[in-house]
Amino acid sequence: MVRLIAETDENGSVVWVWVQREKTSKARPIRDAEAHGALLEQASLYGAPEQEFRLWFDRRAH
Repeated sequence: MVRLIAETDENGSVVWVWVQREKTSKARPIRDAEAHGALLEQASLYGAPEQEFRLWFDRRAH
């Protein structure tokens, strides 16, 4: 299972997303949002609502 972990600001907006893949103990920052956007459909989301994750990916994919 893949986990996406939100790092948020004081307002709850996602400022960065980390990915933790199955069988790894460390989460790594997502540097290429466009390449990782498909993970939203299969990952478990932590730290923020799905809409906030989508906004973060949309802002960085273009």
